[in-house]
Amino acid sequence: MFDAVLDQLKQRAIDVLKTDNGMEAAEAERTADAAGKTLAAAAKERIGAKDFSLLDEALSGSHTDTSNPVLQSLTAPLVSGLVERLGIDTDKAQRVAGTLLPFAFNMFNDQVQQARAGGVDINALVRQLASGGLNFSNMGAAMTLAKQFMKGQSGKAGIGNMFSRFF
Repeated sequence: MFDAVLDQLKQRAIDVLKTDNGMEAAEAERTADAAGKTLAAAAKERIGAKDFSLLDEALSGSHTDTSNPVLQSLTAPLVSGLVERLGIDTDKAQRVAGTLLPFAFNMFNDQVQQARAGGVDINALVRQLASGGLNFSNMGAAMTLAKQFMKGQSGKAGIGNMFSRFF
């Protein structure tokens, strides 16, 4: 599933790399691909080790910037992955990480804010899903959340519209 989410965000990440880092289209696409593979591997490793801090931050609904400890913990693996995969220098990889990490997390957080505005308690649903406690009494909230995440709200693209574009 995480791979699918990252795939969806690719085009927007390419646009950000072109705009914020002055990259040509081909370079931005290669960079987004390398960043996505690196981040997917790091996320899978953490989630496999029962470290859910990435998910907690992505679903916090709060603005995430480069000073955030979760993003800081992803910076080193992303930088080394970009250097290894693309052969770019560390300074350039740092700039890319400083652009892409907050961008990706804030896209998710924007969707969480929309869901909350629609009356969906994201944190409660995540806790219930993790504990196996999702039942018919709160299924309506889960369906509302799914609809908002897949289609978006108020004319904004939902996560479902991003699923084929990132990294």
